Amino acid sequence: MNQNRIAGAADALAAAWQRGGRIDLPSAVVAPADLDEAVRIQDALHERLGLECVGWKVGMSSKAALAASGLPAPFTGRLYRPRQFTTPASFAADAFSHAIVEAEIAFRMARDLPPRAAEYTEAEVLEAVATALLGIEVADNRYDAKPPISPLLLTADNGATGAYVVGPDIPGWRDIDLAAVEATLEVNGALAGASLQGDARCQPVPVLVWAANALSVRGVGLRAGDIVSTGTACAPTPCGPGTRAIARFAGLGEVRLTIA
Repeated sequence: MNQNRIAGAADALAAAWQRGGRIDLPSAVVAPADLDEAVRIQDALHERLGLECVGWKVGMSSKAALAASGLPAPFTGRLYRPRQFTTPASFAADAFSHAIVEAEIAFRMARDLPPRAAEYTEAEVLEAVATALLGIEVADNRYDAKPPISPLLLTADNGATGAYVVGPDIPGWRDIDLAAVEATLEVNGALAGASLQGDARCQPVPVLVWAANALSVRGVGLRAGDIVSTGTACAPTPCGPGTRAIARFAGLGEVRLTIA
């Protein structure tokens, strides 16, 4: 994909973000050939949106999800300030097109991890973390199509971000096996997503370290205050208008949202 095609794809996505439209699939305009091109479209989209980036989400972050996706690596997407909320969060009925709710563990950075030639070690990354926290990601996309949608298309569309709901900090998180925390997602009073196990469960600390290095190679890096959400801890759940969702993390707290 040449620079003109990258610009055309970013223009189409930006118009959908800003005016609430949808892009028909298959699309001759947004058609990244590989993950590198999808990331380049995403970065061009970011330039057009002009929104403040306050963190990142990581997609396809578990071994099972990555293997099923066919991608060579997970993908990232920017979390934007206008789409970041604090629990309990409320959304209008038309806020999302294809909302998928995910219970996630995230980190807030205490200091910058700027781009550099050498890889960051786990110790260096963890030293730069202020706290771990609970959250809900609402994944969404700007395509007029039902799932499954190509992970390359989702990557180009800012990693399929819809909104992010920030929950409570996790006290004593450095002494907790975050990948073993029991998580459930309740929707309208019923269990909708059980805690993932084995290769289906993401590993928050290794995912954070991967993200720090992937963003360093990308020339972006992490900044103090950024939130990095590491992937779903229980089965992702499609949700629409009339949703009351509660993500519960055993012994740690909960995060709530409603969609009118």
